[in-house]
Amino acid sequence: MSILIRRPGKRRMMRLLALLSVISAGALVSLSAVPVQAATQGSADHATAQATAHAAAVAAFDGCASTFLCFWVNKNEGGAEHQLSGNNSDWVNLSESQCATKTWNDCASSIVNAGTSGLGAQEFQSINYGGGQFCMSDDEYISNLAGADWTWTDGNTINDSISSNNWAGDECGGG
Repeated sequence: MSILIRRPGKRRMMRLLALLSVISAGALVSLSAVPVQAATQGSADHATAQATAHAAAVAAFDGCASTFLCFWVNKNEGGAEHQLSGNNSDWVNLSESQCATKTWNDCASSIVNAGTSGLGAQEFQSINYGGGQFCMSDDEYISNLAGADWTWTDGNTINDSISSNNWAGDECGGG
């Protein structure tokens, strides 16, 4: 298994900074609004803080609803968007007029995992979960799948070549 270390681009860095400021502000409001008895509610407050942080992270991605895998026709969230919440064995079944094939099969150029289940989003090069695969952790965003870091195991670019997806646990950055 190879590990890719990516340096965040300017747009992602700006989103991360915005997210941190939202989380910090939310934490301050949360702390000032919670009475002393909150010490006994630690796990509930922690869960609430996590949900708030996740909602802010997802809001940083234009139009991608929490719990979904979202992808766009063009890099940097350009063009048409599609949102998926479950496993999808064949993206040919997902129509999109802006794609050359008129379906989402082999069409996504930017993608975000806005899932909240703790599962990783796993994408595949072929229908029925075949061919090369790659995984995305919760709130991971890839602004340009044509980048040099984004290739299948056969060396071909991931850009415009995803054909199916599912949600996976530990083997895919989730759990």
